[in-house]
Amino acid sequence: MDSIYVFADTFPEYAGVESDMLQEIQKNLNVPSHPSSPPQSKFLVEMVIEKDGSVSKVSSNANDEFVRDEFDRVFGALRFIPAKHKGEMVRFRMVCPVYIHLK
Repeated sequence: MDSIYVFADTFPEYAGVESDMLQEIQKNLNVPSHPSSPPQSKFLVEMVIEKDGSVSKVSSNANDEFVRDEFDRVFGALRFIPAKHKGEMVRFRMVCPVYIHLK
């Protein structure tokens, strides 16, 4: 399997405007109040942007399995322009902070 980079000559970009990415996440993220969900509001979502721009290996610091699954669903649907290093498309690890308010 190819290496996963954390630094590249060209970083991955959302296949649209970055503000659109935030709106896309906000629109599709469905994290209702859940009895086992702590009132945590700041999460770190880590993912790998693949050479084809798809997202894989989504993980987060969320304690609740429902919240982790929701991050996997929403972030897994995003598409990016892949990172490039030395003229080649590469796999790239990206971390995204997410702020939500659980009621």
